[in-house]
Parts: sequence; C-alpha cells; structure tokens
Amino acid sequence: MTDINLCAPEGEFNFAARAVIMRDGHMLMVKDRLDRYFYSVGGRVKIHESAAQAAKREAEEETGALFEVERLLFVHENFFSGNNHEISMLYLMRHTGGEIRTVTDRGEELVWLPVDRLSEHKVFPHYFVEELPRLSSEIKHFVMRGLT
Repeated sequence: MTDINLCAPEGEFNFAARAVIMRDGHMLMVKDRLDRYFYSVGGRVKIHESAAQAAKREAEEETGALFEVERLLFVHENFFSGNNHEISMLYLMRHTGGEIRTVTDRGEELVWLPVDRLSEHKVFPHYFVEELPRLSSEIKHFVMRGLT
C-alpha cells in the first residue's frame, strides 16, 4: 500500500499516525540518530488504512511487540519549515504481547523516558511534557508551526 503523502510545488502534505506507549510511568520514545531529541513511535498512514490501524501497525513494526489501540489522545497539525504540512493522530496503545525491543526495525534506539521528567529532554511534540503526566479523557487538538 502507498503512504498518504502529497507533493506539490507549494509544499508537501503527510497524514501520520503515532503511538503513545506508556508503562510504569515511562513513555517509549525513539531517539533521533543525528540530533539529541526524542519522538513518538509512528509513521505515515497508508491509502485504505485507518489512522488507528496505522498506529497499531507502526507500533508493532518498530517495537517487534503486539499492541491494541486504547483511544485517540491528540490530533496534531504541524506546519514545518519549507511549506510542509502534516496531520498526525496520536493514539494511546496497550501492550498485548511480545518483548518490546530496544532498537526499531530501522535501527533507531528505543528509550523509556520518565513521563514526569520529560522536560529534562528534548522531546517532540513539546506538548508531551505537559499533557502526558495528566492525561484527560478528552481528545486534544494542537496546531503548531515549526518542528514541534
């Protein structure tokens, strides 16, 4: 299946799904290979795939473990530099089986960061620092400009 990605002279658009995987007060994050920042597991939604299905698929591909979607947490619209636009759906996931590996399928390091100490790290999106320690039952919508 093909990723939902639109390239045009005016810029690029991506539709993404991300997994919020938490355990014992920690969040599973991917450590960027080149820079010293962390981001959530996930990737692009494919044509004919729901965002929830994509979050589950991406979580399983990247961690080697099995997951179920619990619920939608955040809708994140991001306008990156260079006229790039991405909409991400972020889902709270429940680990249902298998060992969660320490390296993704693409060779990136997976790290468990304490949720109450996320502010000590460079994490994207930034709102994780405030939102993850006190998750509410409502779905929150964020619109950001720049790498957030």
